[in-house]
Amino acid sequence: MTDRALVAVAGASGGLALTVVGMFLSWSRIGGRNRSGFETADVAFALSDGGVPDIVEWVGRWWYAPPAMLLVAWALTFAASNLPVRALGVVLSLLAVVLWVAFVWAGDNYGLFTIQWFGPIVSLCGALMIAGFGTLPRRSVLFA
Repeated sequence: MTDRALVAVAGASGGLALTVVGMFLSWSRIGGRNRSGFETADVAFALSDGGVPDIVEWVGRWWYAPPAMLLVAWALTFAASNLPVRALGVVLSLLAVVLWVAFVWAGDNYGLFTIQWFGPIVSLCGALMIAGFGTLPRRSVLFA
């Protein structure tokens, strides 16, 4: 097992932990109370009642896709890396970032909720850490 592989796994694991913590922090204020990312996704677009474009409702319904993509990107740091493996991890991480940024933008732009920035920023920093550590060339941690 190489030091670079351990650094990649440790850094990506830290990013995953940061992402998960951020998902449970406040992302919005709806109905007089702060709501986590999960609650925001469930409540905000249910309140829209078709008053927003279809693409915005689509973004809200897919809020749960970024955690799954980030989990796969994190898991890829355990594998031996070649260019396609590293590229897949980075693409998944950055796509997750784009989806969450679109979610926050849509909620703010259409007045669906008042954004509480701490949760989204923490989650996005974690996602960027997963992407960054996923770019390190490394050997497999599992089959060293």
